Amino acid sequence: MLLERLEKLPVGSFHYKLLAVTGLGWLFDAMDTGLISFVLPILAKEWGLAPEQMGWIGSVGFIGMALGAVISGTIADRIGRKLVFSLTVILYSLATGACALSWNYESLLLFRFLVGFGLGGELPVAATLMTEYAPTKLRGRFIVLLESFWGLGWLAAACIAYLLIPQYGWQIAFFIGALPAVYVFMIRVHMPESVRYLISKNRIGEAQEIVLMLEKKLHVASEPFDKELSDVE
Repeated sequence: MLLERLEKLPVGSFHYKLLAVTGLGWLFDAMDTGLISFVLPILAKEWGLAPEQMGWIGSVGFIGMALGAVISGTIADRIGRKLVFSLTVILYSLATGACALSWNYESLLLFRFLVGFGLGGELPVAATLMTEYAPTKLRGRFIVLLESFWGLGWLAAACIAYLLIPQYGWQIAFFIGALPAVYVFMIRVHMPESVRYLISKNRIGEAQEIVLMLEKKLHVASEPFDKELSDVE
């Protein structure tokens, strides 16, 4: 009954707000991936980096992403999608800002790995949240819209590289990349926890409250749930 009522919710402002919140996460991720591509040639010249060093700076983030995706998915099943999403965005933001303060090649490698770990952890969790709340018949459309934010992130990276880096140096790109830490407050306000996660943890009352809140917000005729905790189908 609980999941059935969730699935029957019409598409409304909540779904588009959730799309915007999760989509911004994808946008910031793509922006960071793009920024390092624009920054690397400048760093190579300024620090006298060898080709293999440039390759490691570019690839160590992807190693972090692979590990982050695997580990964060497991953790999200234990402590919740919303919390892991927030924590990975904070990690990504702080590590990106730290890149601007890098004092040598080794420190930049470490920070880029942490950035990648945060990025890899955030992407699948965001997609999971969008999937779990989007109505079944429109789920594919919402996932496509979510993925379109990746292209916007690359566009933002190109604008930063063209307009700001020549004026303020490569560090400004990473300082801007730290801004998503502020975005976590938006996550806390506008993103509910996954109903399916709450059910899996037997937190049925919290799941019911979310469904009732969504029904009210989407102007759906609502009625109280039975007190039987087993009524979650």
